Amino acid sequence: MKLIVFDFDGTIADTSEAIVRTFKASASANGLQCQSDEAIRLSIGLHLRDMYRELCGVTDSALIQRCIDSYLVIFRSNIPSVTLFPGVRQTLDALKKEGFRLAIATNRGAESLVPMMDVLGIADLIEDYVTPESVCNVKPAPDMVNLLMERFGVSPDDTLVVGDTTYDVDMGHSAGCHTCAVTYGSHPDCRLAESKPEQMIDDFRRLL
Repeated sequence: MKLIVFDFDGTIADTSEAIVRTFKASASANGLQCQSDEAIRLSIGLHLRDMYRELCGVTDSALIQRCIDSYLVIFRSNIPSVTLFPGVRQTLDALKKEGFRLAIATNRGAESLVPMMDVLGIADLIEDYVTPESVCNVKPAPDMVNLLMERFGVSPDDTLVVGDTTYDVDMGHSAGCHTCAVTYGSHPDCRLAESKPEQMIDDFRRLL
């Protein structure tokens, strides 16, 4: 392995409560009803536009964009509640010292990812990142990982994709990469197993 590509939400950072609160508030601000908190948590990892379609039944693209705009504003106030999962900073630091190239592929937009990496103190460990603004197709399509492999000049066999959802695992498989699922995030073990990751771990530190 030369390159490790991490998902962000539910893999590196515990953002679930912040996302649930923000999503419900943005839906309410736009006169929408959404499904349960658990349904929102299970949808984490999708692009926001797909979350509003699936959870609120929205089909109008202009309304979806208004929801996304309000979501981005509301989420800023929830950033202080976001924390790293146990051992993430230490593990990333150890992997970097061992010579691995570290990157993030996320359906989260860069406008919130970048400040959160700074606040969480991991910006110096992540060499590159890809967000929806940089690709034609978001997860579970392979575009994000393909772009990172191109930038780093590595092959799929040299690349490991780590994430907490089937969208991450399916993205890794689609790109021909190795895959590892973490079981403490948004998708339960049984759902992750359906995507057949090569490895499943219950603690980020087990990557070492």
